[in-house]
Amino acid sequence: MLPKATSQVRKALYGLTVLILIVLAFFSGASIGPQHVLTATETSTVTVTRITTSTVTGVTTSALPGTIMDLAYIRILASGYSDDADPEYEGLAIDILYCDSKSEDISFRGVSVTVHVEVFGYRSVLDTFDHEKMELVYETTVTVDHSMSLDEMFGKYIRIPFVDVRTDRNKYYEYGTVKATVTASGRDYSDFDDIVPLYVPE
Repeated sequence: MLPKATSQVRKALYGLTVLILIVLAFFSGASIGPQHVLTATETSTVTVTRITTSTVTGVTTSALPGTIMDLAYIRILASGYSDDADPEYEGLAIDILYCDSKSEDISFRGVSVTVHVEVFGYRSVLDTFDHEKMELVYETTVTVDHSMSLDEMFGKYIRIPFVDVRTDRNKYYEYGTVKATVTASGRDYSDFDDIVPLYVPE
């Protein structure tokens, strides 16, 4: 009985080995017939289709005015800014990231898009974060022709001085909400940010 059992074990191990080799070949992309090899021409075609005709490294340009290729949504970061040694803020700053469907940042230059900015205030600190209770205190529309560069990050992309906003400090709490809406590619893309300073406290 032992020689017969040993033979069966060997057959089982051999079959398992063959099965493993087949699975590895399948997942490695191996095939019995001749395989298609991507040529340099095909690679160039894909690159041109994806990146268009930009001459600036890392920048995606668009063939049509106001069109940002592959734009899916935006993200904003609103904060206060100051240009001097004084720690008090001088106004609002809005950073905008343009993202594709894979949540990757999109860079562009020479594309004119509009950004509609709305600033909302709250009557008390208890109402903060409750967007149903926020009140519009200021709005403006600006035009940008490029995505945010590294030098413009953290408060140098879009700026609105407090003297323009003119929030009534006797009526509204010190911090509010900012909404930015980008119009591009024939659509509107919006995002909010909370706890944004609306004026310099006394």
